[in-house]
Amino acid sequence: MAGLTQEELGRMLPERRRAYEKRRKKVRRNRIIFTSFVSILILLLTVLVLSLTVFFKIDTITVNGTSRYDTEQIISVSGIQKGKNLFLSSVNKAQEKISSQLTYLSEVTVTRKLPSTIVIEVVGSNADFCYQTSGGYALTDSNSKVLEIVNADAVPQTAAVIKTNGAFVAVVGEEIEVDKNKTDEQQQADKKELELLKSVLTAIDESKIKDITEINITTPTSIYLTYQNRFKLNLGNSLELTYKLKSAVEIIAKEDEISPTTSGEINLDNPGSAYVSPNDSK
Repeated sequence: MAGLTQEELGRMLPERRRAYEKRRKKVRRNRIIFTSFVSILILLLTVLVLSLTVFFKIDTITVNGTSRYDTEQIISVSGIQKGKNLFLSSVNKAQEKISSQLTYLSEVTVTRKLPSTIVIEVVGSNADFCYQTSGGYALTDSNSKVLEIVNADAVPQTAAVIKTNGAFVAVVGEEIEVDKNKTDEQQQADKKELELLKSVLTAIDESKIKDITEINITTPTSIYLTYQNRFKLNLGNSLELTYKLKSAVEIIAKEDEISPTTSGEINLDNPGSAYVSPNDSK
């Protein structure tokens, strides 16, 4: 907006002069706002460039938690490197890499900590169960995630052997699933069996029973578990599984007080009247 001379202003009517002054002030205010905006934008861009090139370089990577993997191995798999920018290093990708390559981890969390630290939190998992598959023996954690596939002689004694009718597919890092090459009818039967198995595994977790060495669900109306290779726990059908196993925990504790070497069968089909049949009974 071009400015007027004092002589030109003097010849203007008062109303036009006031309108002119109002427009002039508005233009001046807008110029100040625009200049301030540009200055702030330049400042922010400068700070951003410095942050990505000079500041916030990673100088510390810490690993918290207990697992079979050492700190150096976890950091190496993550792909995060010291000296790289804290914000340009993807914590999500690092988390995915660790989870997919180090299967004996049930939880992985990678976070940034200003000004220059990456924190990796891990929770280790164990081979709690074992499935026999066409590719070998699949070791899984309590969530049915396949940790690795091994030969028969490499199955740990602490892993409960799962016996089923279906032949399931095991892919390392993923959950056990049905074989999609089977007929629809066979797949439906296997899915139903997997659902039954998950119910049993949930009951084992909720009842807090330990040292299960075998799970047999080949007959849905006659499910049984093996405890420490000592007791066969006859559960009958899939009703009240948690209650039945809690009863088993109490019975085993009482048996251990009497004789920790006692073995035999514990009938839990009717948990209200469960009973023990020792192997040496006549």
